[in-house]
Amino acid sequence: NGKNAIEEYLVAENIFYNNYKSNMKNIDDLSCLYYYAAINCKRMGNEFWFKKFRDQHFKYFGMTHRRSMELDSIS
Repeated sequence: NGKNAIEEYLVAENIFYNNYKSNMKNIDDLSCLYYYAAINCKRMGNEFWFKKFRDQHFKYFGMTHRRSMELDSIS
């Protein structure tokens, strides 16, 4: 269900942070995590978590990143 998916995304985010905290902006898998977490939250109608994951993507990867641009276009 949606709540379990969000919890799993948060666990994965924590794992990335613990392993790559000073280099997170260079990890494409993290970009994918934030992108798909945001997309799935949007599909579930959960705007709070959509914005949280979208904004994390913007923070680490900037607005010119291809996935950021796509997330911005569906905001």
